[in-house]
Amino acid sequence: YKAMCRALQAVAEDAGVALSAVRAWVDVSSIPQANQATQSLAVASLPTFASCVDYFIVVAPDTEHVTTGCGCDAATYRKRAWCRAEVVACWARRGADRMFVATNRGLRPLFVDTGDGVDTYLEECLEVFAGDLTCCRLQHPDGEPCDKEALVPPFLGLIAELYRDRKQRPEAWEMVSDRVDELFPRTFSYESGGAATTLPLFGDLVEAVTRLVDSESAGDAPPDLVLRGLAPGTTGQRHVAAKAHRGGARSESGRRLASTPTSTTA
Repeated sequence: YKAMCRALQAVAEDAGVALSAVRAWVDVSSIPQANQATQSLAVASLPTFASCVDYFIVVAPDTEHVTTGCGCDAATYRKRAWCRAEVVACWARRGADRMFVATNRGLRPLFVDTGDGVDTYLEECLEVFAGDLTCCRLQHPDGEPCDKEALVPPFLGLIAELYRDRKQRPEAWEMVSDRVDELFPRTFSYESGGAATTLPLFGDLVEAVTRLVDSESAGDAPPDLVLRGLAPGTTGQRHVAAKAHRGGARSESGRRLASTPTSTTA
């Protein structure tokens, strides 16, 4: 809490406005908690929330996880898939100029220029789908969907924007385009009940997005022709049907809300 307060004061000073004029969105307290369905929708929208702010601040002082007792800091924050997703979403749409991390030692830029044009923190965060997820650690009890699947739609939107704006921000698209297959896997390993299955994740959806952007720019072929022959990605509908058959089951997605550190956006 103290780190958040110091961070907000720094934002107000940097923006040249009164502290009372700053509006903060904090994931752990700004997402509905009472209604599970609404909560799940809000969690899936985290990348969108993170990409709409004027300032993005990772609040990650050295602390202890309230549930596991494990140590938490800026390093453990960036190991989690959802945290990486927030960082990448903001960077993709807003750039890195107003992205910071708040630790016990104060506020500092989230990305550090090492002089070679490559930031290792950003490169690590780009690997969203290689990050840690609670649902994967628990092996998706009762056949729950994997949070990786929930992240596919918002990231397809980000990919479309980066590709569309590649001439205005060539460095951003280059960081992604050189690693498409690595960053946006065609398939993933889904484990539940001790059994592992390879399931589609992005399939050919990244190529589908770039084809559609090109088609819209040129104003030529209709979508059904543009997308012909491409492999589908995940929809997660098999889990929805299974859950309905069982009479409902709790989603793992919302459980990440109890994790610390968190992120604050202003």
